[in-house]
Amino acid sequence: MSPSSQLLSQEEIDALVTNADADSSGFSSPGIYRTNPNAAIYDLASEDSGLVAHLGALEMISDRFSRLFRVTLAGMLQYQPKIKIAELRVESFADYRKQLKVPISLNIIKLDGLRGNALFVIEPQIIFNSLDRFFGGGGKSRTTVEGMREFTPTESRVIQMIVQGIFSDLKNSWEPVYKLNFEHVTSEINPQFAQIVDDTDLVIVSEFAIEMANDITGTIQVVYPFGAMKPIRHLLKNQVQADYADERDRAWKRQLKDCVKDVELDLKTDLAYPRISLLDLMNLKVGDIIPIKMPDTVLVQVEGVPTYEGIYGTVNGHAAIRLLGLKKEEGKS
Repeated sequence: MSPSSQLLSQEEIDALVTNADADSSGFSSPGIYRTNPNAAIYDLASEDSGLVAHLGALEMISDRFSRLFRVTLAGMLQYQPKIKIAELRVESFADYRKQLKVPISLNIIKLDGLRGNALFVIEPQIIFNSLDRFFGGGGKSRTTVEGMREFTPTESRVIQMIVQGIFSDLKNSWEPVYKLNFEHVTSEINPQFAQIVDDTDLVIVSEFAIEMANDITGTIQVVYPFGAMKPIRHLLKNQVQADYADERDRAWKRQLKDCVKDVELDLKTDLAYPRISLLDLMNLKVGDIIPIKMPDTVLVQVEGVPTYEGIYGTVNGHAAIRLLGLKKEEGKS
């Protein structure tokens, strides 16, 4: 056999023989040739995560909800709390439940308009602070409880008030995207009993950190089943591409406008530009007077840019400029 007709070179054959492992029977088992595999486990039966790239509409809904719910809480607490929105995250329901610490208010909510149930999670700090403020206190009551215990009837009533506020504000936040109603199913304090999907299923967690009086901070979480969002995937995607982009642009412009308002600018006005010869300039002495002719109007410069026209004068003994309007462009009357 000619060398050109060989499928493998002698070097390749030697490498295959070297990488092969001999078993107890004396035969060599196949090996891997010149590779360094870095494989990751992939479950073909797992949830498709294609929706993760289109969570922008849910971010918009969370932003609307935070603004509305802040007003709702202000009515209960009689002061303005601060609400910070955490970044949306997608994780398995088992991993999410591992992060929950008891006692905690777990409210299973039916999504009327979508398939499945959601979960409203309220930390005890918010419950106790709201309860104390509701009865006229200063919000300095205890914020933690040792061990697991049931909430008292009064605490449960406060929880119902908070949940009803979430219902109303979340419904209004969803309105531009999809008509969605919420119905309370049951409440739990043990995460093991708050089963809305299988442990391996994915959920979307929308978290809101609420800063209350006396440096007390608690969170409220709205947990959506990942599968419940699939039927309206096209609505979420379209909303991201259209309305949400417009709203973010408007919000950015408002924030930019508010920031620009605080910028300090230098204003300057040159009253006259007298011209004298170099000889006269060299002969100037203290007490000499340089005659000038005041113009009818003067230019007001903003950071060196001629912007306004005005008239020079005095007000209450101070020099002043009365603005007549913006500087006229050349060639325009």
